[in-house]
Amino acid sequence: MPPMSGMALIPSRHGLGFIQGTYLLGLLSLCLLSGCVGASSLVLGAGAGTATGSGVSYTMDSIAYKTFTSPLDTVAEATRATLKSMEFPIRWESRNTSGVDIMAKAGNPSETLEVEIDLELLSPQVTRMRIVANRGFFLKDAATATEIIRLVSMQLDERERAATPVQGQAGQVSAPPAKP
Repeated sequence: MPPMSGMALIPSRHGLGFIQGTYLLGLLSLCLLSGCVGASSLVLGAGAGTATGSGVSYTMDSIAYKTFTSPLDTVAEATRATLKSMEFPIRWESRNTSGVDIMAKAGNPSETLEVEIDLELLSPQVTRMRIVANRGFFLKDAATATEIIRLVSMQLDERERAATPVQGQAGQVSAPPAKP
């Protein structure tokens, strides 16, 4: 069989030709050496969020996602409180038909971090959070995005615990003591 359009295949024991193997090795090297955490995690199968049980998903370009079973306004309040506690001032916030968009900036004089947060209403009780933490034009900061999601999750858990009534010993809801 003649070679296809000038591409010579050299047979090997593993079924890949020399040229295809070289391309595969080059692609793998590019992903591992490029500094792209998302791509190298995907190639190595190290799904950081799902492996640790945090439920945070990442795209290949280090965008972090998490879905919460909380209403949009509750997640937005927890997000604002988290950004305030991290001392990331909110530059602007806008509400649209699909949810809420928040932009925060932080950093020191030599390096600025821009955090873009999209809260998407999936149902009245379900909200998806998407976070992109940018350091300059090309660099993404997945660690900061993950920390924001972790802190928002903690805020939501604390709010849920505060709203849940305390159970008595016999499984009954405790009532406040009666006034004499």
